[in-house]
Amino acid sequence: MAKFDKRIHGSLGERVALRCYRMVQRAHLLENPLGRRAFHVGYLLYKRYGSDPYLRLVQTQPRLFAGGHILDIGANIGYTASVFAEALTDDACVFAFEPEPQSFSDLSRVAERSGGRITAIRSAVGEHVGEARLALNDIHPADHRIAVSEEPSSEIARRTALRVPMTTVDAFLEERAIPHREIRFIKIDVQGYEAHVVEGMHHTLLAARGLALTLEYDPQLLHEAGRSGTGLLHELRQRGFSKLYMLHPRTAPTDITLEALAGAMSGRPYCDLLLLADGQ
Repeated sequence: MAKFDKRIHGSLGERVALRCYRMVQRAHLLENPLGRRAFHVGYLLYKRYGSDPYLRLVQTQPRLFAGGHILDIGANIGYTASVFAEALTDDACVFAFEPEPQSFSDLSRVAERSGGRITAIRSAVGEHVGEARLALNDIHPADHRIAVSEEPSSEIARRTALRVPMTTVDAFLEERAIPHREIRFIKIDVQGYEAHVVEGMHHTLLAARGLALTLEYDPQLLHEAGRSGTGLLHELRQRGFSKLYMLHPRTAPTDITLEALAGAMSGRPYCDLLLLADGQ
């Protein structure tokens, strides 16, 4: 079994939730439909009333989501996709990407109940089209990661792994004949692989108008995936995303400079960031 990682799961709420998950898992309750459904409902309630920063954003800043499609990259079992679906306007859709089979099955059920507002795609997203190695975390259902190294001594290399399909944002939109400019909001939460996702959306960043972008920002995981956190944010600033905000559960986003971010993250391994272009 994978080692319990307090660096990633440091908050009291997360530790309690994960210990509950491990107890349910050891009792094999997730292996039957009723147990899986109970876990699904409990997880959604925990996110909505505990740790989610997106519900507040949808409620207070609906303009960020209006007028286009939403990409949920790293959708897990569908909670954020369901939140984003509440903000859709016109005939827009949430395209929700999840490569892990069990999470994708749960996500698909959320999509089926959405009345066509959510489309589930079983794929990882990165900088190339093809396949990727997904390293599974058997004690944390939201910590599966794309492995970028085969180094035998690494914790990721010791995990059970699956080969999963991978696409890029640009390739996906071109395959579906969706104009890049019709993308309004992109959320990326892929356990350190965020910079790779950004590398695969060059044309989308150039063409999209009024695009809002959110990232789970974890400097250590980005480093482990071969990228620099500050380098990623500098690159996005050069691409026009000059406004930076920290997202919080239950409270409004707070604006912050790139230079002040490290100090604001003191004592916490990661945060959720919102990036906007000038004029938004």
